[in-house]
This record gives sequence, structure tokens and C-alpha cells, in this order.
Amino acid sequence: MKLILSSIVSLILLVPQVSNAGGSVKWHDAGVSVTADLQRILISAGKCTTLEDCTRRHLVFFHPVSEGLEISLYELSTTDREVVAKSLASCGNAIAGSRMKSIDLTVFASSKEIEMKKAGFFGERPAETYKIRGSYADR
Repeated sequence: MKLILSSIVSLILLVPQVSNAGGSVKWHDAGVSVTADLQRILISAGKCTTLEDCTRRHLVFFHPVSEGLEISLYELSTTDREVVAKSLASCGNAIAGSRMKSIDLTVFASSKEIEMKKAGFFGERPAETYKIRGSYADR
């Protein structure tokens, strides 16, 4: 009886994590594509010189979630309005061309390394977060 109860408790704790895992994997390819597009935007704006430079400096990160993506841009001020606008357009295009329901784009003024050091107990402190929502109709 104790073994059965223990198994049930383990299953209850495991099911939410397994159900979220599928969603995370589902949007991985979209995240890679959007990241490459955002890196090209950063290169055009002179924020980095090549895709490798953007990657080495950790300027763009994404995290797939059940309904889409969470994307972080580092070393970018909200006063860089043209870069932010192009980044938002890229995210909007990604939603429009897929079945994703959301992309959260967060802009940080500092580097990823500095933000992690500042984070401490309370986590990173974004300069600005933009929430892009979409919907799709099943056919």
C-alpha cells in the first residue's frame, strides 16, 4: 500500500513537468529561426559584427514555452527604438507564420553576465518587456 501511494505521489509530481516539456520542444525550431533573425537585426544596427560575435557575446537568448517563446535581448537600450521595432516585427512575423500563441520579448540594457550577477534573489531586471499575442484557427 505504501508503495502504491508513493508511486501515485511521484506520478502527480511528474505529470505537470512532462506535459510542459512537449510544448517547450515544440517551439525550439521557431526559437532558433527568430534568434538568427534578431542577430541579423543587431548586426545591421552595429550591435555586433557577425552571427558568431552575437552568439559569443550572448546578446540573444530564447526559451520555448508551451504557447510560444520567451526571448531576451541583452546590451540593448529601450532608446534603440529602431532595433526594438524591427525585433518586435520579427517576433510578430514568427507568430503570424506559425501556430504560436505568444512571444515575450524582454530587453536588458546590460550584458547577460552583468544581469546574472545583479539578479541575486530577485532575478534579472528587464529594461522593458513586450508581450506579443496571436491566435490561429484550426482548419
